[in-house]
Amino acid sequence: MEMSLSSNKKNIKTQDNFVYQLLCFLALAISLMSTINALGLLNSNVLSAIQAMVVVTIYSLVIILRKKIRIISLILIIMSYITLVLNNAPYMISVTMLIMITDIIGYFPNIDYKKILGIFFTSSLLLFCSIVVLYYLFNFNNHDVEMWRIDKIIHRKSLGFIHPNIASMIWVSIFFAYCGLVGQKYSRFKYLLIAFLSLVILNQTQSRTSMYVLITISFIYIVLGKNIDKAMSKNFSWIIYFIPILLTVLSIYVLFTPINNVLNELLSGRIQLYQSFYQEYGIHLLKTSELESAMFDNGYLQALLAKGILFLIELLIVYLYILKSYSVYTVKQWILFIGYFAMGFTETALQHFELILPILMITAINDETLSNHK
Repeated sequence: MEMSLSSNKKNIKTQDNFVYQLLCFLALAISLMSTINALGLLNSNVLSAIQAMVVVTIYSLVIILRKKIRIISLILIIMSYITLVLNNAPYMISVTMLIMITDIIGYFPNIDYKKILGIFFTSSLLLFCSIVVLYYLFNFNNHDVEMWRIDKIIHRKSLGFIHPNIASMIWVSIFFAYCGLVGQKYSRFKYLLIAFLSLVILNQTQSRTSMYVLITISFIYIVLGKNIDKAMSKNFSWIIYFIPILLTVLSIYVLFTPINNVLNELLSGRIQLYQSFYQEYGIHLLKTSELESAMFDNGYLQALLAKGILFLIELLIVYLYILKSYSVYTVKQWILFIGYFAMGFTETALQHFELILPILMITAINDETLSNHK
């Protein structure tokens, strides 16, 4: 009996070690591929295909190890595949990958996710800093933009990436990972430091929304101090489930409300642009090919207008699945999720794996927050 228990523990430890190595590889792969994609040096479809193969392969290995799959996961994956086929859009596998990444992390709560998060953070930061240094020293991959905003022309630096907004998204992923690594010692100073650096990025890229969100998160953490690591009150934690739906409703409302000139100008004409998309192409069950490459700065409207009602519903269901995978949130985790969904309102950030991966790992660091996957 004792030998059987010992053998079982050894098998579990072996499995955990194997999955730990797989997740380290996944963290490095997502960090590297998101950076390569942000540089525009390789076709994005090729990178997406490689990323999908990596995630699907790791997920398959995890399922083989566990020898079972959750029914709800299987249903969502099938639903995602049907949506992909009906739209004839291979890139829509991104939703399937969200499900798989959530399950991979959730199935193995005893893994040291803080170390994996550290690997992701170190890799992403080194790549980001190297590119920025090359940009300033050698004008590497310069895609600076000049644009009219409110009442003046502004100069937006790309920092070596294909667009200033893309540079900001890479910084957001670094910020999220950093938050997961900050302990209680000198935490206020550490959050003040990352807020200052985010302010520098804002000054260079002029990417307002994403940097405002990061700076706001930082100062909330500074004010709350050690309280951010406490469990969120159940009276408030449920609110997180409705945030993506609320932001979707607000985004759709923008399509039908009379244009507020002040707000439209503040958002660089985005409201007028979205309404013109809606008036010209309408809303359809499946994708609208003409809008697939259109300029959107709202992830919810991009999902609806460009990819269709079916895709948007599927995306919201998957995010509800992700959020329901955890029964308890710390204040830190709760605020990060709110920030992530808020960015989707003025950025196309909802399917960036380099953003969601660190948040999922932060939520998994304390295995007491895991519920459904245990």
